[in-house]
Amino acid sequence: MIFPFSRVRVASLLIALAAMLTGLGLLWLPAWQSVEKRGFDVLSVVTAPGTSPLPIIVVSIDDASLAEIAHPWPWPRSLHAGLIDKLKAAGAAVIAFDVLFSRPTQPAQDQALAQSIARAGNVVLAAGLVRQETAAGTLWFRQEPLTALQAAGAQVGFVNLAFDSDRVLRRVPTDEDAFWRRILVGLRRAMPEQELPGVVGEDALIRYVGPPGAWPTLPYYKALELEKHVDPKDFEGAVVIVGRSTRSATEIGMAQADLFSTPHTRVTGELMPGSEIHANILDSVIRQRAIRPLAIGLQMALLLTLTLLTSAALLWRQRWLAWGAVTLLVCAVPASAWALFAAGNGWLPVGAPIVVVCVVVVGHAIQSALHTRRERDRVQKMFALYVPPEFVKTLIAHPERAGLGGDTRHLTVLFCDLRGFTTLSAQMAPADITMVLNRYFTCMTQAIFSHGGTVDKFIGDAVMAFWGAPLPDAEQERHAIQAAIAMKDALAALNQELAAQGKPPLRLGIGIHSGDALVGNMGSESRLSYTAIGDTVNVASRLEGANKTLGTEIMLSADTAKGAPGLPLRTLGAIRVKGRPQPLQVLTPCDQAALIEATDAALAAQGRGEMAAARGHWQQVLALAPDDALAALALERLASGAWDGVLDTDK
Repeated sequence: MIFPFSRVRVASLLIALAAMLTGLGLLWLPAWQSVEKRGFDVLSVVTAPGTSPLPIIVVSIDDASLAEIAHPWPWPRSLHAGLIDKLKAAGAAVIAFDVLFSRPTQPAQDQALAQSIARAGNVVLAAGLVRQETAAGTLWFRQEPLTALQAAGAQVGFVNLAFDSDRVLRRVPTDEDAFWRRILVGLRRAMPEQELPGVVGEDALIRYVGPPGAWPTLPYYKALELEKHVDPKDFEGAVVIVGRSTRSATEIGMAQADLFSTPHTRVTGELMPGSEIHANILDSVIRQRAIRPLAIGLQMALLLTLTLLTSAALLWRQRWLAWGAVTLLVCAVPASAWALFAAGNGWLPVGAPIVVVCVVVVGHAIQSALHTRRERDRVQKMFALYVPPEFVKTLIAHPERAGLGGDTRHLTVLFCDLRGFTTLSAQMAPADITMVLNRYFTCMTQAIFSHGGTVDKFIGDAVMAFWGAPLPDAEQERHAIQAAIAMKDALAALNQELAAQGKPPLRLGIGIHSGDALVGNMGSESRLSYTAIGDTVNVASRLEGANKTLGTEIMLSADTAKGAPGLPLRTLGAIRVKGRPQPLQVLTPCDQAALIEATDAALAAQGRGEMAAARGHWQQVLALAPDDALAALALERLASGAWDGVLDTDK
């Protein structure tokens, strides 16, 4: 079974597919992954607890210590030996040096350090990559602590940390001899009763406790005189990490640099000493708080879910409800990422999901705009069947004019009606009636539009049109008369078509009158009609009916004729129509100069009271036009002997 899909639903599916493909592309795009890491940094900052329950203390080789200790750097190794003895005596569980002791110094100094390491039995020393410039270029090689120091029982841990592409430290080192792993080995030896986790995934990320300074820190020179500055009991069972935090001559981005960029750097502007970074790594591992990125499969599932939910929401008819749902989805993504990061130790990159939602929203907005444009064009085409294109353009440019109301304008109104169509339609099949009427209305509408008129409405087989609104027309009377003539000619051509089809001919009557009328949007709030009302409209309708009495097809008032000087018009005299007590002077288009002259002479004689002369002129009219109904009617009335020259019509 084939299920029908609307154009809207097909477009929605295509938009959803495009959004999903965009999201999937972003997941594997390295440049976008760098953008997503900014989100990790934000979450790291907003969820940082500020402190840690673990007894990890940093002994800082800072600028103050360099100033206080009366030795140039590197300090004598007996100084470090003294520090180890102090910390061991205070009960430190592990003493870790984030300082390279790879080159020998004075034998006595090296021996003093080795002996203190042997006495402590809980020292971890650093090994690391060192950069060396050679004639062949830059070389990196690993430097290990002195063999004598290792032989004294020191654990050796690799201290180098891997940067991300933006030079920020986020990843937990996974080397087999990583510095934090060796510290854990020392902790397990010192506290065999404790269960200390030490397993992290290859993609584990550091959960930073806080910005630089979040860890308890003691300057090196104060640690040498521990009892004077702190309670030695504070160091009992603690992990003490000794490292440099000098701010002078630091080369950011080099492997041997002592200060590094972290997620907090963007907020505080401060770099973090390597010793504190190792403390954060150790805390993340032991407390099982290292961050794991959400599995790629789950990220793909999330993208698909968001795509479908957003697409479904935007199809709701209640726009406020649809946009409310989309807003909730957009807000739910970072909220979920925060909750997962804070409580679940997981990192959900939020950029791609939000982009997917935005792509769906933008796609639907474009689709809606195109749909609205198509609907507007469709309505414009439909509306243009009733009013001139100029009015449609005006209404689109000024939609406020589509409200109820109108104003009084000078209009020229035209009514056109078929003669005897009711009788004629009884002789035709319904399909033929529809075809004939459609062809008739098409011909009449084209004639009206070609002369700038507005088709007001169709009433049965009648057509009402007017000139002078919605746009002004300085020659509205002339245009209306020309349109009436064009309508008459169009009907003649249509009758030829009907004759070829064996159908009877059509006859029409047209009435035209000019004057003031109320024109605008009339009706109710739910249905409007742009129309004209007033006496001018009624008179035009009466003139259309008066054609039956005078035997004409087109009849216009003198008010209309005044606005179209120079057109060949035949005066028909005065008539009296229903609802209008005052006689109206009426005319009809005529291209026979002799007939116009003879009619004018007959009417002039009547006006002077010369009835005999009038009869002679009417006879002359009949000679020129034997079927002229006006002349026959005038002669009939003159023969009665009591006629005021005004013809009463049927309407």
